[in-house]
Amino acid sequence: MTSALAAPPAHADDTIVDAADCTAVTTHLATSTEQTVRLTGDIGSADAPCPNAIVSGTKTLDLNGHSLFAGGGGSYRAGIGVSAGNSLTVVGDAASLLSATGGLYAAGIGGYDNSEGTGGGGSVTIRGGTVVATGGESGAGIGSGFLTGGGGSPAVLITGGSVTATGGLSGAGIGGGSGMLNAGGGGTVTVSGGTVTAVGGGPKSGSTGAAGIGAGRALSAPRGAGATLVVSGGTVSATGGSGAPGIAPGLTELTQAGSVSVLGGTLSVRPGSGGPSAIGWATAKSWPDTGVSGAGVLSIPTGAKLDIPAGKSLTLAGGLVTNSGSISVEGAVAGQGTVTNDGTIATSGAGTVSDDGTGDGVHGLRVEHNNYLVASADPVVALRVYAPTLAAGGASLPALADSDDRARRWYTASGVPMTNATALSGIAGAGPATIAIHPDYTASATAPVLTASGGTTSIGLSWTAAGTAQGTLTGYRVQYRPVSEDAWTVRDLGVTTTGMLSGLSPGTYQVRVGGLIDAAAGAWSAIVTASVTGTGTADWTGPNGILAPDAVLQRGDALRFTAGGLPPDTVIALTFDDAVIASGSTDAQGMLTADTSVPAGADVGTHTLGATMTDPTGTPTRLELAITVVDIPAPTLTVRGGMRSVALEWTPVASSPDALTGYAVQYRESSATQWETVSTTDSATEIDGLSPGSYRFRVAGLVEDAVGGWSEVAEATVTGTGALAWRGPTGTLLPGATLHPGEDLALAGLGLPPGTTVTLSIHSDPVVLATATVDAAGRFDLTGRVPATTTTGTHTLVAVLTDPAGGVVVTQMPIAVAPVRPAGTPTAAPEGTPAGRAAADSGPASAATLADTGIAPATSVLALLGLLTALAGASRLTRGRPRRP
Repeated sequence: MTSALAAPPAHADDTIVDAADCTAVTTHLATSTEQTVRLTGDIGSADAPCPNAIVSGTKTLDLNGHSLFAGGGGSYRAGIGVSAGNSLTVVGDAASLLSATGGLYAAGIGGYDNSEGTGGGGSVTIRGGTVVATGGESGAGIGSGFLTGGGGSPAVLITGGSVTATGGLSGAGIGGGSGMLNAGGGGTVTVSGGTVTAVGGGPKSGSTGAAGIGAGRALSAPRGAGATLVVSGGTVSATGGSGAPGIAPGLTELTQAGSVSVLGGTLSVRPGSGGPSAIGWATAKSWPDTGVSGAGVLSIPTGAKLDIPAGKSLTLAGGLVTNSGSISVEGAVAGQGTVTNDGTIATSGAGTVSDDGTGDGVHGLRVEHNNYLVASADPVVALRVYAPTLAAGGASLPALADSDDRARRWYTASGVPMTNATALSGIAGAGPATIAIHPDYTASATAPVLTASGGTTSIGLSWTAAGTAQGTLTGYRVQYRPVSEDAWTVRDLGVTTTGMLSGLSPGTYQVRVGGLIDAAAGAWSAIVTASVTGTGTADWTGPNGILAPDAVLQRGDALRFTAGGLPPDTVIALTFDDAVIASGSTDAQGMLTADTSVPAGADVGTHTLGATMTDPTGTPTRLELAITVVDIPAPTLTVRGGMRSVALEWTPVASSPDALTGYAVQYRESSATQWETVSTTDSATEIDGLSPGSYRFRVAGLVEDAVGGWSEVAEATVTGTGALAWRGPTGTLLPGATLHPGEDLALAGLGLPPGTTVTLSIHSDPVVLATATVDAAGRFDLTGRVPATTTTGTHTLVAVLTDPAGGVVVTQMPIAVAPVRPAGTPTAAPEGTPAGRAAADSGPASAATLADTGIAPATSVLALLGLLTALAGASRLTRGRPRRP
């Protein structure tokens, strides 16, 4: 593609050099010679741009009908680098394209590596072609890159072409990049032709975005200065990044806010999403001196807003402001010119709009379209409004006081009721107009007699009919308020003598009513009070406490409904699904307790417990609770008593519709009345740690909190662990006593459950010495003999007692076994003698052999049980763990 230049080079004696590739472009731009670099073909692409294009000195880039994509040089590299002290002019026709994208901390066109002192932008002039400049993070679209110190204010001149400049995060579209101490200043931006679109970058580091035209965002004080923007031709659109103005300095604290002059062309300004104002940060320090003169046009588009702070002004000198959004004026809109207002201009505080009211635009500011002069006769007031309604324009009608028997309000001259929210165009028609309004005195209605009754969320009202001195009664007006407030809330009703105030919060209210004639209230009734209680508190209680949603119950389970905090005489109907199962009314304290039960014929499955509470006003409140009814049959229970424990077993049961979740086991002493409860998921358990005595037991299936039918009560007797006595060849056997192979020993006990088995053995290698069974009197005695093969050393005698309930008690006695019995002590018969052979052949010894070994007969051993208190401390008794199937 070839074409003529859109404009001649900046200097007639420029040297023109041709460039056909990236290397030629970057080389020619970087030379110190003042020259024009002319493209001879398309160079680069969006996916493969030319990197590291840096301008040195003064250069003109002639796109010559071709395209150049520049960028991709990495961090700290602009698309085309133009640092402070250097200059680039871009020329081209409509077919020419320059796309420049900056890397991290660099502008699309302008400043780049701050560490090299090149973060500040130089001079950039665009005379034609299409230019798309996009800054990297912290860089402007056209202007400065990231800065850690001051300086860096670029100079940008646009005389033609189509320019789109978008800032990176915290960078302006045209102007400054962001910085640590100073952001890049907005510099000087001049537009005399072409189409310019400048969009500020979004936020980073928890801050807001940057302006479309102006300074970048600084991360700490001081801040970047605003731009000096001059628009003398062309069309310029400036849009802020998120939370930022369209045109602004770096932050609100800055005093160097810059200036905006619209001498010709059109400047359209819009804040970013959530931004404070189209121009500035809505503070006096950040407001740039702004003026519109000559053929200049400043546009505030639909949805945009412009805030003019106190002490600042938007000054017209023959220019035009078009407002389709909103302008908030705490300062002033002044001078001579025209404002076309399809949106809202609202004044507040000392704000003024210098509309001279003549409409000819000669003596001062002329505001067209929704400019209304609202005049009233009583009291005398004139309100000039530049908004669809008085309220939107920051104006309001004067308050009118009611007379004793007449209500006063504002009406238009044609008799239409007038409020601050009334659409002014609907009254006066489109365009500037004067609206005459006046207060109207209406016929009066006599005061009704009012009664009120409070409910849970409403107040029921009734009154006598109001009479009229003149006119026709058209309805009634009810006013009400909490007793702690001054402002009334109003509800208008038709021609009736009853009413209901619904949806009220709990509290005490004042109420009055008056008749309406032609929408004006007559004399008010006396104020009456009524209390609203709220829906109070209400709970369902089942066998196991307060019921939660989806609680599980059985047929016949007792239910109790408790309510409080309701109006007295509130009627309550309790239902199971659709059937009423109980009813009643609250007492003088607003309380009710009603007892009922799950119907015996209820099907298993999901049901609804309901409570309909109808207060004295007739307002119903409905509470519902979902429950599940299950069927849990009663198990069959058997028990066996033992030593301080009882073993229980029962037939497993199946529930419907929900699966069984466990069993509840209850027990108590036969003489007691209070049950103790334990739970298990098995169909058998053992309860131990019981004191001796007689006990009763029962078991029931569980589905969550629902308890099924109880089994028949079963009884069992619990004994203690009894009393035991040890005896050796020389008397009482104490821990650590010395025995010899072949010597006998004895163990006796009493107070044990009949049928308990006793096994006596010697360890370490267990050898059973004797066994016995406790008799009906709860006693046993047995003897055993130290085996001849027992090795010398320490051993342990172990007696294991297993009761009929499966409870186990283990008692141990440590002994020492010596190879030779000391002289002079009784000895066992030698194994070679008849007595010795008889003992060896018989195995474990019996009570009958005790006389041969020095062991007393059973009766003598049992007589030793008086020593059991001392022996219990010497023996180690271990209670067995409960037996579980």
